[in-house]
Amino acid sequence: MFWAVIAILVVQISVTIAGTVVADRHMDSAELDGLGSVGELTAAKVEGFADVGVQAVAAASAQFELSDGEPVFPYTAAAQASYLQLSASSSLEAMFIAYPDGSFYVLQRTGTWFTSLSRRGESDTVTETVRGPQFGIVTVTTRPFTASDAREREWYSVAAASDHLEITAPYVDAATGVSIVSAVNAVRGDDGEIAAVIGADLSADELSAVLSDLPYGEETEAFLVTTDGTLVSAPTERSDEVASVIDETGSVPELSALGVQIHDGGLVPGGVAAREDSGHLSLAYRLSEESGLPWVIQIATTDGDVSGAVVALRGTLLWATAATTVIAVAMVVLTMLGKGSFFRLHRAASSDPLTGLSNRPALLLRGRDVAGAHARNGGQVIVCVLDLDNFKTLNDVCGHVAGDEALVGVSAALRSWIRVDEVAARVGGDEFVVLLHRRAQDDARCVAAELRDVVSAALVRCRERGLGVGVTVGVAVHTSGRLHVEELIEQADAALVEGKQASKGSVYLAGE
Repeated sequence: MFWAVIAILVVQISVTIAGTVVADRHMDSAELDGLGSVGELTAAKVEGFADVGVQAVAAASAQFELSDGEPVFPYTAAAQASYLQLSASSSLEAMFIAYPDGSFYVLQRTGTWFTSLSRRGESDTVTETVRGPQFGIVTVTTRPFTASDAREREWYSVAAASDHLEITAPYVDAATGVSIVSAVNAVRGDDGEIAAVIGADLSADELSAVLSDLPYGEETEAFLVTTDGTLVSAPTERSDEVASVIDETGSVPELSALGVQIHDGGLVPGGVAAREDSGHLSLAYRLSEESGLPWVIQIATTDGDVSGAVVALRGTLLWATAATTVIAVAMVVLTMLGKGSFFRLHRAASSDPLTGLSNRPALLLRGRDVAGAHARNGGQVIVCVLDLDNFKTLNDVCGHVAGDEALVGVSAALRSWIRVDEVAARVGGDEFVVLLHRRAQDDARCVAAELRDVVSAALVRCRERGLGVGVTVGVAVHTSGRLHVEELIEQADAALVEGKQASKGSVYLAGE
């Protein structure tokens, strides 16, 4: 997650730099072209803002596991994952997970503190936990559950109706009465049934700030609307007016309710339309198809206000680039020096505490990197599942300390043998999984045999005790087509189980 923070900061820097380049390119354009460049810059900011929520939900969904069709994502893991995502970016207001049985967990930012609510099943009570800036627990209280069922919320319905990650239409949050949008995803089991809905609320205040902070000029306003004219966000200066309309109607208003004319141009994704009427300029800029967002930037201004704004925008963005770079470096330095709860939570969420190898959720996340390298460079992906033979005997005869020493030795051997872009994980008591990306001409059985020999050498002290501790390896290979890491692991594990029934200490290739 440390690197996720860095990645988000790099994205923010890149968006700012890109905006500066766009502004510079259009400096000498006419006023309508200048207004168009402002729309491009705002669209880039908005797309980057929404992408933070998309990536947060994708990362949390990747950590969710199913065991015999049942969800395995305890509230402690949900709390850690949510805290890491909220700590990484102020663009997120809350993270949540809801189950079909009525259970839910939500973590919301409250200033520099955090407040979580959790419910078990259809209980009549919820547990509220207040946590400090370093995520330490301050208070825990139980109170009656009076809100509407999570399964009846707008975001749950959107996720349930889709087979991929979605950004909801704007809706009024039941708890705050504020109009928000959420990134949501339904995690499903093999039978297609929903195991959980995971989501993130984008910060309404931060999104309004995106529309307000760019120096358009005193008489220029920018709004974000859906393609049908429903308001997604307005400048901060309009927040009270938007809140008043929501209080009166109980629903998200259309832009016309704020007295702003909607530019109806039937725009395609990435399209732009501008017009001038009696000294007033207006522009509609639809976000790109790549963003996946059905949103339109609506900008209204007066003649002559835009040119000065674009000039000021250029200087402001240059300063913003420098400031963002300084902040990014400072955050890296402070994070590295702090060695605080952020790193402890990251290690707890992604690594095995005894061996330091990746745990199963981290294995699946890093497996996507291996899959990406395979898609770009070809070759083959080799999955090896390793099981230590007679390990229980070692524990029973020599004690668990000896068993732990053997596991640590095996882990060190794996870590030193694999390449920098490959992954080794401990997924069970004495079971390990290794994801390898090798050349197409490499013999998978020979590679696995070499791995077996390396691990066997690490167990030499155990064998000296006459306990017959060794290692058996199951292997699965992928050469072409779409790579499904979990399926490969299952195939290698099946080969291992079947092979051990015949003889231990060997290499067994799936499909043979």
